[in-house]
Amino acid sequence: AAVSWADAIFSAGGDGTFLHAASRILSAEKPVIGINTDPMGLNSEGHLCLLKKLSHEYFRDALKRLLAGDFRWLYRQRIRIRLEGDVGDIKPFYLHEEQLPFYNSKKQYDLITTDFLSLLLTFQRDFSPQYTTRTYTYLRNIAEEHGNVLSDLALNDVFIGESLSSRVSYYEIQYDDSEMVKQKSSGVIICTGSGSTSWYFNVNKVTDHCVSSILDIASKEIGCTTLTEDKSLIQRIRDIYNSRLLFTPDCKSDLSFLPWLFISCW
Repeated sequence: AAVSWADAIFSAGGDGTFLHAASRILSAEKPVIGINTDPMGLNSEGHLCLLKKLSHEYFRDALKRLLAGDFRWLYRQRIRIRLEGDVGDIKPFYLHEEQLPFYNSKKQYDLITTDFLSLLLTFQRDFSPQYTTRTYTYLRNIAEEHGNVLSDLALNDVFIGESLSSRVSYYEIQYDDSEMVKQKSSGVIICTGSGSTSWYFNVNKVTDHCVSSILDIASKEIGCTTLTEDKSLIQRIRDIYNSRLLFTPDCKSDLSFLPWLFISCW
């Protein structure tokens, strides 16, 4: 259904559903409100949703507060991707909507066929023709002025790398006016403040074991008492380091990027 008429968008599910909804809504003026439909379950954290770990009986009161305006909005920055140069005939499609054919012992399917990819690339969104036309007109105008702009906005993070995960990515990377640097890695993660608690955080965070190992080496190098005997010190250093990886969802300038898994500068 069209969403242009709506004052707000409610996503019913978990964080994944909220992220999906946020990527589809291009307007920064249209709020997206997430409802965690399984707050007591094990499979739904609901960090981005209402009723994170409260039972459904609290939803009525939460809805009354929303209608009464008894709340504060949290503005979350999103990432827009612009492709410049000769990018070829790139047509985006949604990975989470990709469905592989069922295997049939009587008839083997080619899991990656031209017809199957064509079906994915021509997938029609559940928006009205009028809304879709306005959306692509808006994006086409941006593309003419600024390059080829992808149609969705990323709330958490963007991963840039080879489509085949077994391949290494070779690229040159530059941030603002810094020097262009050649890199080899499994890809690049670029995240917002919302995404700094997710993939980016889990790739970068240190554990007690990591801190203990570094302190043990440092103690031996400088010839002092073994610091690893102080467990509270290890935990404090871990927490301080990990907390510095995070930044607020509404922060406009602190986008973080990370060449993932391994790096080799040429």
